[in-house]
Amino acid sequence: MFSKTITDLLKCQICLETLTDPRLLPCGHNFCARCILQLRQWHPSRRNCGNSFSVRCPNNCDLYLMTEGAIEKLPKNFSLGPIIDAINEVGICVTHDDVMGFIDLNSGKLFCLGCVSAQAYTSSSNIVSLDMADGILKGKLAEKMDRSDVMVKQLQSKKITLSELVSAADVHQRATKKEFDELFVQIQIALDIKRRQYFQALENKTKLFEVYRRIEEMSSVSQRLCGSVRRSTEVLNVQHSRNAWAQKVSFIKQLNTLQLDLERDVKVAESLVIEDTSQWKSSNDLVLDNSHLRTIRNLQEALLQLSDEKQPRNERQLSDDKQPRSEKQLSDDKQPRNEKQLSDESIIASIGYEVYIE
Repeated sequence: MFSKTITDLLKCQICLETLTDPRLLPCGHNFCARCILQLRQWHPSRRNCGNSFSVRCPNNCDLYLMTEGAIEKLPKNFSLGPIIDAINEVGICVTHDDVMGFIDLNSGKLFCLGCVSAQAYTSSSNIVSLDMADGILKGKLAEKMDRSDVMVKQLQSKKITLSELVSAADVHQRATKKEFDELFVQIQIALDIKRRQYFQALENKTKLFEVYRRIEEMSSVSQRLCGSVRRSTEVLNVQHSRNAWAQKVSFIKQLNTLQLDLERDVKVAESLVIEDTSQWKSSNDLVLDNSHLRTIRNLQEALLQLSDEKQPRNERQLSDDKQPRSEKQLSDDKQPRNEKQLSDESIIASIGYEVYIE
């Protein structure tokens, strides 16, 4: 049995284990170096021969006389070393006590010759010897190494492309950030401008509401003033009595004050209307319409008409003065006027002249 012979060659016949540091005796048998030393210690001739002792091979070979230094100098069996290393690497089949000399390339499971002969494997197994497996696996390894080299080159190329993309993305990111910062500054400036415009418009709107309120108040006053203007001729033509002159003075003072207030409000209203008409009309807010301005202008015209009543008398009035007066008028003219009447006449004359000039 060839397999039995291999097993016997790989075992030390002294310790019955796999050879360790095999040494070759002159007879050609192999034993472990430590087993030969132990055999020397046990040999009875050691006491009589001093450092020398006799060794007999267990296979009934010749008796050899040697020393400890001779044992160290026994030649090593280098041919068994690789075999022992291979057996230690692949192991021994526990079923057939044989070396695992075959391998399944699909599962990687090892088999001995007895297992292969007994077909102790499945139909999908790919059983080959270790020598063939070595060549096959080296070829596959070389193929995978070539593919790995190609993939490495592809990865390096993609790495370079990715680095370029990252650089371009970094440049684009910085440019985008710069544009965003500039746009943010512009938006901030625009918001500040709109905020100032809003507060200015709000302030103008407050002023406009105040003017509108005053015009609403003057609308009721204008109605009374129109009636007063229609009666202004009668009031001014009343006889020169003390109460009449007092009414004239009070009435003209009120007219003069009202005219000044109206002119001031008209100027303020017109300036606000010119300034804010566009934005308030677009937003349907409050604005001064033409009816209010027309009311103010009607009041001004009424005051001007009233002032015309105090202008110098025309020819008709002079002709009326030349007509003969009645006794009552002559008696009234002859009556002496007191200081109150003279002062009231001067006030009326001065106010009427101011109204006419304005």
